[in-house]
Amino acid sequence: MNYYIADCHFGDEQVIAYSRRPFHSLEEMDETMVKNWNKVVRDYDDVYIIGDLVSRSQDPLSYLERLKGRLHLVCGNHDGPMLKDPTCRDRFVEVSDYLVVEDHKHRLVLFHYPLLEWDGYYYGTWHLYGHIHNHLSDNQERAKSLFKALNCGADVVGFKPRTFDELVAINKKDRDREKRPEGSV
Repeated sequence: MNYYIADCHFGDEQVIAYSRRPFHSLEEMDETMVKNWNKVVRDYDDVYIIGDLVSRSQDPLSYLERLKGRLHLVCGNHDGPMLKDPTCRDRFVEVSDYLVVEDHKHRLVLFHYPLLEWDGYYYGTWHLYGHIHNHLSDNQERAKSLFKALNCGADVVGFKPRTFDELVAINKKDRDREKRPEGSV
């Protein structure tokens, strides 16, 4: 099974306030996310991390050793320090800046930042991204307007890796919620 997630920011207490995460402490956030991850992912599953896995941590390997699955990293803007450690880097099946994968019948372009257009855009290819978390912004609105672009940010997908089908449903629900007139349920 393939799973996808972005912007975990393990080890980064500042992300709790920055992204309005529902955690009272760094320890609660990290432990909840590791537990959620390991509930759904098996050792033989492939997990595509679309950037910003571990941030601001003195010991990124302590997180990597606890996460189940075969880890594939598409680098984000906070992954550089972790990747300087060869032991951490070796924990990944692959490390890339931009990755194209097949998931059943779907072709997916994985890149940390949301793109307005990507390889295969006109031929049914999907784009999975992170970086913009759950923030209200012009960029968030632009990205949501792209039908085949899916936000995989931990804040958006419930703080655990998700399958492609789950990502489609979560992003559709999020887009539909925003289209409702104010005051409607």
